[in-house]
Amino acid sequence: MAEVAMQEMIPVAEAVALLRTLVPPRRRVDVAVAEAVGQVLAEGVAAPEPLPPFTNSAMDGFAVRWVDVARAAEDEAVRLRIAGESAAGHPFAGAVGVGEAIQISTGAMVPEGADTVVPVEETVAGGATVEIQRVTRAGQHVRAAGEEVAPGDPVAHEGDGVTPALLGLLATLGVERVAVYARPRVAIVVTGAELTGAAHLAPGQIRDSNGPMLAAAVAASGGEVVSLTRVGDREEATREAIAEAAEAAEVVVTSGGVSVGPHDLVRPSAAAVGFEPLLWRVRQKPGKPLFVARRETTVLVGLPGNPVSALSCFTHYLHPLLQAADGRPFGWPRATGRLAESVAVKGDRTVLLRCRIDGGAVHPLARQGSHMLTTIAAADGYLVVEPDHPVAAGAEVELFLYPWSTP
Repeated sequence: MAEVAMQEMIPVAEAVALLRTLVPPRRRVDVAVAEAVGQVLAEGVAAPEPLPPFTNSAMDGFAVRWVDVARAAEDEAVRLRIAGESAAGHPFAGAVGVGEAIQISTGAMVPEGADTVVPVEETVAGGATVEIQRVTRAGQHVRAAGEEVAPGDPVAHEGDGVTPALLGLLATLGVERVAVYARPRVAIVVTGAELTGAAHLAPGQIRDSNGPMLAAAVAASGGEVVSLTRVGDREEATREAIAEAAEAAEVVVTSGGVSVGPHDLVRPSAAAVGFEPLLWRVRQKPGKPLFVARRETTVLVGLPGNPVSALSCFTHYLHPLLQAADGRPFGWPRATGRLAESVAVKGDRTVLLRCRIDGGAVHPLARQGSHMLTTIAAADGYLVVEPDHPVAAGAEVELFLYPWSTP
């Protein structure tokens, strides 16, 4: 298969704009509420029942009729007969009569006839009676059925992320299943004859870091890894791995094999199985040899082999694409801060400068080599620094945060 034609490097912004057009179609799936945490609702949810489901007490105390205790609002104590108890899960079966009080627990059903709850601290109980010493107003400490949510009220909207708090709300309303956007399926193909997963290295071998690293990055970005394949530098094996990956996933991610050496086989292999090349080489550092291709609605993103280059390209291009396929906005988590020291770019390529942020100060890290995982492991994110646009110390800057970062 002929080599994909060479092309000029394109600016970072153009590469981002291209990836924005390649977001795979979103898939809707119906899942149990408990399985939906972290996913995005594909349709809104209306309350099937009221919340609270019944009128209940906000305090431990006594449920009474306001007409019987109104005098206590003027500091005139009132004595009532204790006619029974309403406990959580065990409501009082009857109605509150004239001159009666029902002992009640927080969350317990307010019995028929009662309209006010007097906290236990404002009463003195003795034997079969209770003295109501003070009340404030009719209806105090009573939670009315449906006061928070009425049946049919919207409680969640399309595009909302399902958080533990939202799950709790849906569970208390009896919602069992919801429609969410499925996590985009991602197949990873790692190339390189030098890579191994073995504990002991043979001469010339290195351990595969890109495979587990990219799988973790996919999960952090909202995707689902459906396969992870490692192939050597053989065109037939590379071609077969890409073909199988494309059948299983909406997004194929490769690492390595996208430069200009004799063993860089991803581009011709992708073309051989029907992928149309759209982009090769971005005017950036690290991560220049980025490759993007498409086959119908399946997108292939060929990342460089250097681990830092691969992860840098993943974060800036694949993370927002996976977010959008997952039902979220196309974009990145970001933070602003003050630059701790001035930075400037030599040459003509945009630099993704790895930094950490501490107390609002953004600190560029010293070692920026594309093979140095220690630096990216210590970083919270990166600055996009353009050539011929130095940034002075103290300037307010925008830091692109790594999806897994918690600065």
